[in-house]
Amino acid sequence: MKKSVFLIIIVIFYSSVSIYTEDIKPQIAYRFLDGYIRAKEKNAELNKKIGAGISLATGGIFLGASAVTYFYGDEIYSTFDEMYSTFNGDKKTLDPNIKNIAAASFALGGLFAIGMGAAILVKKPVNLHKKYSFVFEEKDPVVQEALASAVLKDIAEEGERKRIISGFTSLATPLLSIGLTIGSNIINPKKEWYADILTVNSWFIGNIVSGISSFLSKSKEERLYEKYLAAKKAIYESE
Repeated sequence: MKKSVFLIIIVIFYSSVSIYTEDIKPQIAYRFLDGYIRAKEKNAELNKKIGAGISLATGGIFLGASAVTYFYGDEIYSTFDEMYSTFNGDKKTLDPNIKNIAAASFALGGLFAIGMGAAILVKKPVNLHKKYSFVFEEKDPVVQEALASAVLKDIAEEGERKRIISGFTSLATPLLSIGLTIGSNIINPKKEWYADILTVNSWFIGNIVSGISSFLSKSKEERLYEKYLAAKKAIYESE
């Protein structure tokens, strides 16, 4: 009798465990979110070092250029001036005001770049695990998965907004320049409205390509959310 009761209890226990595990869906969104945040934080630290290094190096170059201009500007100018006077017979001297302004401009640019580099080093990157702590600290796996899904959707929408804004920003400058070129041509009766559009605005080809690609492509966050939806559909439909 005792043995039968024990077997019944064992069967009931394992039956309840199997039912509970069947009710719990795989935490797809949670895994995608955790992987995204880990990669984001790792890249943020790397980008911080690279950005700071570039700013500090640029600042050093500008300060060096300032010193060279101030102390050796006359000698450098005289070298080019000798070449100029050889062909034109008109020797000129470097204006001290121009030299001082150029040296000061390089120095200010260098100090600004160094300040930016120092600010990048001091600034701490955003702790995304802390920002989304309400997801990672949730004990109920069902609720945790729902919260992770909502966060993935939110960052995908934010990625879409940034992508569209970036596209408009990239296109704004070349479109404004093209508009000004056309306006200038219309005012000038000797020119066709389309004259010099390509030659004047050739510098902005990169901006135009970047702006168009921003509208045609999707951000990393949008692609992540699409991967999550595809994985979710594949797993749930296979059950």
